[in-house]
Amino acid sequence: MTRGDYLRQLDSKLKRLPVNKRSDIIEDISSHFEAGGESGLSDDELSRRLGAPDALAKAYAMEFATEQVREHTTFGNVMRMIWSAIGMGLLNVMFALPVWVFIAGVWVSLAVAGLTAAGIGLFSSIVALIDWIHPLASVYVPQRAVIIFGGIAVSSLGALAAIASWYLGKKLIRLLVRFLQMNKYIIIRRDK
Repeated sequence: MTRGDYLRQLDSKLKRLPVNKRSDIIEDISSHFEAGGESGLSDDELSRRLGAPDALAKAYAMEFATEQVREHTTFGNVMRMIWSAIGMGLLNVMFALPVWVFIAGVWVSLAVAGLTAAGIGLFSSIVALIDWIHPLASVYVPQRAVIIFGGIAVSSLGALAAIASWYLGKKLIRLLVRFLQMNKYIIIRRDK
């Protein structure tokens, strides 16, 4: 495959990336062809060494998605990274997607449990405090102080659990990013 054909195919496969990123990649690959040509290698040999343009474009898309997750860990960026990884091969479908579903499930479950505990604790403290100040006819709270302070404790623990789930989720996403990067290198080597 000639340099021009390779670069055209690669550029067409990189359409989803921003223009400046795409032009940097094309320039970098073009410089590989120039350096290889100076070393006496043919365009066909260099094309084989670089791998298929489709596989290289998928690797660059995965790299870009990973950079986006590192800069801004949002649900959309993580999903783009997952879909880029899935596009690289069946191995990623079997491992990356279930891992992401597990991470998201743990993250959401801990956050919901923490926020629920915080809300229940806060609600019970407020009701006991109101009953202490102005007794409610329909609510009988015999040990208001225990309920107030117990509710504050439960509320605090729930808030801490919600905050901890946030940090745990970020750590789990970092582990997922590392896993997908390692997986990317395995797939790139397999395609060569």
